[in-house]
Amino acid sequence: MTPKCNFANCSCSIIRMTDMVQERPYVSCVFNEHLHSVCSNCFRQLVEVTPPCVRCKKVYYCGETCQKKDWNLHSIECKFLSSVRIPPSPIVRLIAQLLIKRKREGHSRSKAYNGRTFDDLMDHNDDIKNNTIWMEDFAERYYELSRYVSRKYMISREETLSYYGKLKINLFNIEGSNSASVGNGLYIGISVHDHSCKPDLFQYFSGSTLILRSKSDNLTYNDKLLIPYVSTLLTTPERRTILHFNYFFECKCPRCEDKEEDGIARSISCSSCPDGICLVNDDSLVLQCRECRAVSNISPDEAHALNRMLTVHEGFKSDHMTNIDSMFLTTLFEEMSKKLSRKNTQLAHLAYRLSLLHTTTGDAVSAAKYASICEEALISKIPLGHDNLTSILKVLTQASALEDPRSANTKRLCEKLRQSVLASNGPEEMVTASGDIEAINAYNILSQLEDIVSLQTMNIGRILIRSLTRTRRYM
Repeated sequence: MTPKCNFANCSCSIIRMTDMVQERPYVSCVFNEHLHSVCSNCFRQLVEVTPPCVRCKKVYYCGETCQKKDWNLHSIECKFLSSVRIPPSPIVRLIAQLLIKRKREGHSRSKAYNGRTFDDLMDHNDDIKNNTIWMEDFAERYYELSRYVSRKYMISREETLSYYGKLKINLFNIEGSNSASVGNGLYIGISVHDHSCKPDLFQYFSGSTLILRSKSDNLTYNDKLLIPYVSTLLTTPERRTILHFNYFFECKCPRCEDKEEDGIARSISCSSCPDGICLVNDDSLVLQCRECRAVSNISPDEAHALNRMLTVHEGFKSDHMTNIDSMFLTTLFEEMSKKLSRKNTQLAHLAYRLSLLHTTTGDAVSAAKYASICEEALISKIPLGHDNLTSILKVLTQASALEDPRSANTKRLCEKLRQSVLASNGPEEMVTASGDIEAINAYNILSQLEDIVSLQTMNIGRILIRSLTRTRRYM
């Protein structure tokens, strides 16, 4: 029987994500900038100050249990880390871990849940050798590796290239407590899955454990099910560019072949009618409003240039924008919104960042303004149960509650957020019993927002800002 939502007498049905398979990484490492704040074994955020490893003084653990679990591998890696002032790049650390594990395993290879071993991974050596950028990067990493590990662990340059290729092609970014990538992990079993921009399964991280989830209870797990290799919120050209460069194929999934969806994602506003939009595709000769059929005075080349200016980059992703960043992005948004439509994905990405910024600073009017644009363009593209949806809805609900905690819009968004949290994490009592920190935080924020909806006071800024520090980031 399909469960019902119990918030505010809502009778809507709840779709709950089903865990299909989970796997711990074969090798993994925390990014250098997060070494002091993330446990190098379980990859959970360190809740209190802990001392680093006594010998190498580079890695940190959340406690003695995790340190012991990691010691089998770290006992050797520790010697390598002790010999350098700054830890090497993540790919070099991972190659070194592979060298340690392979030397210990000999011919007895560790098998994943589906029987796959490291030897089964594709290395794309021919593609890498024909790519100047990849080969230049490999040359730098090989030199770095030779200065990092002891000679008895080194293998030939050709074998190292194979290790490099297998890692680069099959690595996953491990997401931390705020959905930011905190490290890399190699999941030999799960790496069997091919890509689709309209996937069957979605990834979710609980510490360093990678979980594949489905929104269908009737789906039986098999290795033919598809997963996304890139963010499904990117436009088709962005997704295809990343996939071609990183994985050496051009995606031709149904979503990538859907010209209307891609045209809307890159659309501009019609200057002749208030609600009209002009779809922007790679083969557009003129841009014509699909409502009034008026031809835009903006050329396809100019529309493409506008979209490229808003391509998601690190400046848009940072949760800690400076005043200069916020002023620049606000000005950029105001200029771009005169030409790009409210359904434009890139504009919505920027609106999300600005809504988050203004919610944090307590600017209710601006937060609500940008939140409405973000909802219109992005929410419909994310299936219920996807972790990205929960992250966006948290910010939108907080922005609306900041403006008017008891408004119909705040209640509507809060109901949507509850549905998403339930679908992503399961019932609250099950989450509490599991001890999943991320899911528990999601419920804590939801409870605060539900309290805000019924508050009789408008003094809510402190509560919102406190809860916002635990909001997960979706990009």
